[in-house]
Amino acid sequence: MNILNNGLLNESDLICFFQKNRIKRNEIFSLLIKPYWSSLYSRCMYRINDRSSIDDVVQDVLLRIYQALPKYFHKGVFKTWIYTIADNVCYSHLAKKNEI
Repeated sequence: MNILNNGLLNESDLICFFQKNRIKRNEIFSLLIKPYWSSLYSRCMYRINDRSSIDDVVQDVLLRIYQALPKYFHKGVFKTWIYTIADNVCYSHLAKKNEI
């Protein structure tokens, strides 16, 4: 089954598929994050207000979401969950920046 050609998978299906299928995780992750990419980037930019490090921060956000996704429970809204991770990464970045 080619996931990219199947428009029938919803967010919950993609999350379950990600958690069960280690082989196509990168492909599934791309599909899962795609609807949130622009707003996630904007949210991080708003939080840190630093164009020189925004790409590194967003990459760290995506990495943390990817690493935490296998343990994600479908209790809440996925969007809220990824925004919480993004906010925490941004706050950590700002804290490290202020320590220097």
